[in-house]
Amino acid sequence: MKKNGELSLEQLRQRLHISKRKAAWMLQNGVIPCRIVNTPTHLRYYVSEEDLQAYMKQSITESKKEFIRGQFSSRNKDAPQTEEACGAEISVFAYLNLKDRNKFERMLEKRLAIYPDVMEIKRIVSIIGYTDRTIRWHIGKGRIFAIIQDRKYLVSKCSLIKFLASDKGFAMQPKSEWHEKAIKWFLKEVYK
Repeated sequence: MKKNGELSLEQLRQRLHISKRKAAWMLQNGVIPCRIVNTPTHLRYYVSEEDLQAYMKQSITESKKEFIRGQFSSRNKDAPQTEEACGAEISVFAYLNLKDRNKFERMLEKRLAIYPDVMEIKRIVSIIGYTDRTIRWHIGKGRIFAIIQDRKYLVSKCSLIKFLASDKGFAMQPKSEWHEKAIKWFLKEVYK
């Protein structure tokens, strides 16, 4: 029976945005401590909120060590299994912790300080290198805040910075040359 403050396997899966298979593997292998209840039909897993928070506070590089890349994927198993083999050095840093995210936002604010606080999409495209279509798509998804004035989108610079420093912004593939250089410079400075 589930106790107060405990999450089921399904709730854990939803919070971490992972598959049931990966969540079950993590619990079975002690990556996240859990309580296992054996019922007549199957095992039930319960994770305390504190254990989940402790796992989420781990650095990305620590949490990546537990898994082999592609282990829970249905894709071709003959594909390269290491970050270096894939040529994706940034993908390890797909997500930033809150402290680093704030530092990255401040760095982007400094780099974009010479530009106005509200810009048209055309200007943003010329600065950061993503296409008009990409920017509009993220506006439509609600990831970038914009208003329409005289049939043109006006985008808040603050909203753009928040998006570029968000998990979705970091996970964008392929990245524009400007965004990739900003991330590499930031990682070089922070993780010396």
